[in-house]
Amino acid sequence: MPHTFVYEEHGGTSPFSTRQPLPVYVEKSIFDLPSIYINGGKRGFLIEINPDDLRTTLEVVEVETAVIKSGG
Repeated sequence: MPHTFVYEEHGGTSPFSTRQPLPVYVEKSIFDLPSIYINGGKRGFLIEINPDDLRTTLEVVEVETAVIKSGG
């Protein structure tokens, strides 16, 4: 029996305009930055935005995953 596959490029996934709603997990500390670069929807297309725009545009789940190393 033949299989049908939907072609998807490998790499990161933009949180904007996905075919199906996806959960968006955001490292909490990025909201302290003045701006971030994020995938704009196609390979090699980055956009610079204010991190607070993620909160107003998407339903994000803020997480704390950054590792802080102490000493050497």
